[in-house]
Amino acid sequence: MESRFCVSCGRSIEFDANACPYCGYDFRPVLDVAYDPIGTNMRILYYLLSFFIGLAGIIIGAIYMAKPDPEHQHVGKICLIMGIFSTFITPIVLAAFLYILVLGI
Repeated sequence: MESRFCVSCGRSIEFDANACPYCGYDFRPVLDVAYDPIGTNMRILYYLLSFFIGLAGIIIGAIYMAKPDPEHQHVGKICLIMGIFSTFITPIVLAAFLYILVLGI
């Protein structure tokens, strides 16, 4: 059986070991997740889409709320709120306004 030495404690370990059984040093590579900030122009585009096309805001909001980073979650929350407002509240307000305008109550 082939062996190698642990870089942390110097003991002999199996060649295919992912971690040292003696000191616990992990030999697996650490994957660094790149941070991708949302630019100002993209935020504006997302907010406009959310306001004028409510379903798009709900979809964008759901996608960004599921991301682990707080900046994406914040943008997703705003898009979700604007999408819901645009889809459900705005038509009711406009209908009430037109009702008052036409019937003159």
